[in-house]
Amino acid sequence: MKKILCVLLCGVLFGAAVLPALATDVPEQRETLEDGSYFVTVVSDAPPQYGEISAEDGLSALINRLIRFLRQMIQLLAGTRTVSKTKYVNYYDSNGTLLWTVSLTADFTYNGQQATCTSVSRHSEVYDRDWSIVSSRTEKSGNTATGYFTVRQTKLGVTLKTIERTITLTCDADGYVT
Repeated sequence: MKKILCVLLCGVLFGAAVLPALATDVPEQRETLEDGSYFVTVVSDAPPQYGEISAEDGLSALINRLIRFLRQMIQLLAGTRTVSKTKYVNYYDSNGTLLWTVSLTADFTYNGQQATCTSVSRHSEVYDRDWSIVSSRTEKSGNTATGYFTVRQTKLGVTLKTIERTITLTCDADGYVT
């Protein structure tokens, strides 16, 4: 009886750890503007919160991985799960040169009946000196995280282009994030 219970528990734990990783991400979306510049939007798994074990990390990485495993166990027993996703918006000129990237990362909890955004953060990178991030902010409400970004291109003090971008991540009750 103990063997059967152990096998079932291991199967549940394996399923809880592996099945979310097998879920497919939202496909890449491309939006082209009149001047030939374009946006590429991608949703992917958020970077790991606790790191992975590597030869350099040693004991601290092992402890962090154990903590993550214990948190997953508690969530499984409580009937809730978590998912983290990042949505990247990359802006390219008409020649295909990446000029800047803005992103929104959100953590959600879900239980099959509802989902809740528990944290949200934003990040930006500018790769061309004529562009700058003018403003950015985030907010969360219910099962949705939103990021607002304003990016501006200037040359010799003259504004050539201003782009406002809103990024939204929404989680459904089953943990699917778009």
